[in-house]
Amino acid sequence: MEKNHTTLTRDSTLDIAKGLAVIFMVYVHTLIALGSLALQEESWFGEIIGFLGGVPAAPVFMFMLGVGVHLSTHSTPQALAKRGMTLFFGAYLFNFFRAVVPELIKYLLWEDYPFSLIEIGYYYLLFVDILQFAGLAFLFFALTKQIGIKVRGYLLLLVLFLGINSWLLQQHFPYRFWINPFYALWFGIDESSYFPFFTWIFYPILGYLFSVLAKKRPQKRSLYLWLGFITSAVIALYFLGVWQWDLPTGYASDVAYYHHAFPVQILYGAFIGWWLALIFLVTQIVKSRWIFLSNTSKMTNLIYIIHFLLLGLLGIFLQEITQGWLIFLLATSIFIASYLLAKRWLTRKRKNSFDKNLTRHYNKR
Repeated sequence: MEKNHTTLTRDSTLDIAKGLAVIFMVYVHTLIALGSLALQEESWFGEIIGFLGGVPAAPVFMFMLGVGVHLSTHSTPQALAKRGMTLFFGAYLFNFFRAVVPELIKYLLWEDYPFSLIEIGYYYLLFVDILQFAGLAFLFFALTKQIGIKVRGYLLLLVLFLGINSWLLQQHFPYRFWINPFYALWFGIDESSYFPFFTWIFYPILGYLFSVLAKKRPQKRSLYLWLGFITSAVIALYFLGVWQWDLPTGYASDVAYYHHAFPVQILYGAFIGWWLALIFLVTQIVKSRWIFLSNTSKMTNLIYIIHFLLLGLLGIFLQEITQGWLIFLLATSIFIASYLLAKRWLTRKRKNSFDKNLTRHYNKR
């Protein structure tokens, strides 16, 4: 019984963290896509949404990617490579529908549209978002599993990638039309690179290592208490460094966040651990199955796709909204619509799969 209980707690903690990350993602993307710059940067509403849509969102997603790679029974090198390739090339196809198509409509409808057709095709098709990164991350794990890298190897790669990322961000590469989109996949060369590999691979590797540790510590209460104490100390010491030596936090600007380097990764990694410990503590106090957040976490990919398609459509007609309450209502509506559409799609998919299996069974008879 104890084993089942701790396994359930582990799963619910991770599901809740991922479910919250999905919600924060929708709200921050709505603010960025539809809100004015003043609302984003100069209001308490923008500050709160910006924070929640920062470390508790994308880094948590990537951390969970690493956890999933270690825990999944389907994480063979072949399966990971296939998923990575699908995500990587699918990301550019998704860029076309979520960004290029809406911008082409704006080009046709707006008299003062600021970009040319070439600029639309170049930037909005080739920018690097989280799907491209996820594809590269899965390919990375496919390679490491094929080679047979163990925990020490991942620790060495973690340090190596931190160094490579810091070095690349200090270099000055001349702009080249055709090569910049390739550079953008690996490091933050310009604003078209939201999730470059060497900046963000830290979090999937960290998630993988956490999962290895969690499997070796069956008592989840002691694991999360230990994690909470350690990460609280790291965060406290880091903010002492922010106060005394002006250490970066990655929240100074969008570029500072997306293209952060060491030691910001230490702060964000510690926050993820602290966040998980806090969620575990809450689940121990508030006895609930947390079904809604668990379902949300399981529909992450669908909600991601649907909410961006909805934002692309709304962005044709709505821009520079200055009221926080209106952004909040729009984000809530977009999330609810995305959740319901994703749930309906999954229900129909399961029904169709059941019908096919039933038909196949009777045909065999």
